[in-house]
Amino acid sequence: MTKDTTPRFALVGVTPTTWIVKDLHYGKSEHRSAVAAIYERRGGEVEVTWFRDLPLASRFRNAAAAVRALRTLHARQQARQHSHVD
Repeated sequence: MTKDTTPRFALVGVTPTTWIVKDLHYGKSEHRSAVAAIYERRGGEVEVTWFRDLPLASRFRNAAAAVRALRTLHARQQARQHSHVD
């Protein structure tokens, strides 16, 4: 089995201080592709509104940190699923 190294989630800029996190597993126009909205707050920190029920924080140091947390969670969930299959 080969590991898929294609990124699953992408950060898409909407304005200089607002981003949408997209799940690339779904088509661009499919509503399920939107995972979260990220808004920059004063001081550079960001606030995240998750559109899925995820055990992740709602505030991060920056938008990239929020996406890293999502990717880490997803990788752990995938590893757990594969370990039960083997």
